[in-house]
Amino acid sequence: MLRQALQDETKKRQAHLKALVHEIRTPLTPLLAASDALVNVSEKGTELYNLASSIREGAETLNSRIHDLIELERGKIGMLKLKMAGYSIEDIMEELQLRYMPIFLKQHKSLVFCDETANSEIYCDKERLLQILTNLIDNALKYTKPEDSVSVATRLDNESLRFTVSDSGAGVPACLIPDLFTEYGKLSGGHNLSGLGLGLPIAKLYVEAHGGNIIYSPREPKGSEFSFTIPVKTVSRNERDNIRIANEYFNS
Repeated sequence: MLRQALQDETKKRQAHLKALVHEIRTPLTPLLAASDALVNVSEKGTELYNLASSIREGAETLNSRIHDLIELERGKIGMLKLKMAGYSIEDIMEELQLRYMPIFLKQHKSLVFCDETANSEIYCDKERLLQILTNLIDNALKYTKPEDSVSVATRLDNESLRFTVSDSGAGVPACLIPDLFTEYGKLSGGHNLSGLGLGLPIAKLYVEAHGGNIIYSPREPKGSEFSFTIPVKTVSRNERDNIRIANEYFNS
């Protein structure tokens, strides 16, 4: 009876989540499209362009926050599904480098990539792996000053691939470390930074969904280090082809 009650409650929460996603995303979709169109037809530097850019930025931020909240709820009720396939670690690192190098140069900060996996492949949900790394790099950007450095490293660690994002910033106060991966934990820390404090909980959710784990370690003399693992899985050529065909079918 308890098991049946739990299953019924889970189904109710799943139905509620699906309805919530529809109700929130439906009015937001035209707002994103309209603001993007206004930006494209406006002349840069004009008041209209600045207003349209502000609307688009706000809509994109809201969409990102909604996505994070929905992902956390999916994880709680077992609705989080991973799209697993084989990817080159080198390609993933290059994609991050292209995305972040201009940002770091603009902020006068150093970004270093170190791949020690010898052209290995990783079996993962690429979009969510990139989100993990993006959340960690974004955190490093927030908590570092000009002339500080951030490094992103990968290496083989027994039966796992280990990713490490470290920085030379101020680090995390000891009193906040226990709540780093807790939802909204940052809100109690007194930091006047934007966001709901969901970046690290989202990273933890995605890492654990892959069967790995994530930890934080302070660096000496200062700075932070976030390290997470993704289990290595060898995929045969036939399996890889089947995964590719399935992904092409569902994405078509």
